[in-house]
Amino acid sequence: MGTIAIPQAGQPIDIKLLTEITNEVNSLSRALVNEQFTNSKIDNGVDAPKDIKTRSLKFYAFTKKNVASGTKKAGDVTQWSAPLDFQFKPVAVVTPVIANANNSSVPGSAISVVITDLQNSSISGLIYHHKDGQVSIDLNILVMGIKQ
Repeated sequence: MGTIAIPQAGQPIDIKLLTEITNEVNSLSRALVNEQFTNSKIDNGVDAPKDIKTRSLKFYAFTKKNVASGTKKAGDVTQWSAPLDFQFKPVAVVTPVIANANNSSVPGSAISVVITDLQNSSISGLIYHHKDGQVSIDLNILVMGIKQ
């Protein structure tokens, strides 16, 4: 594609300028129609792998606040869940965040997060506490799949 020269103030619009604009719009239109879409593969381990257009993927990232807070003992387990909206079972990653590190007596290494159930409409799991102490835990959740 070429570049259309910017007309000077007061310059009359003539056939040459209109032709350049028309040619560039037509060139852009042809390029968009012939654009090859990038495909991605989604394999959630349950359904058959799917090749889809990357534009059909949905990325959903959010923080679930205050999932576990207060005094926890080693061996305590906290359940958590969140709603989702995908056409098929998505792929997800969950990471714990010590929400108030200044007031927490438990390091991040003393917490484990496990996804126990992942469906197209929800995600749930458990937080395992490996050390006694005060804690406030948020979860960063990233989910990728085919949009509803």
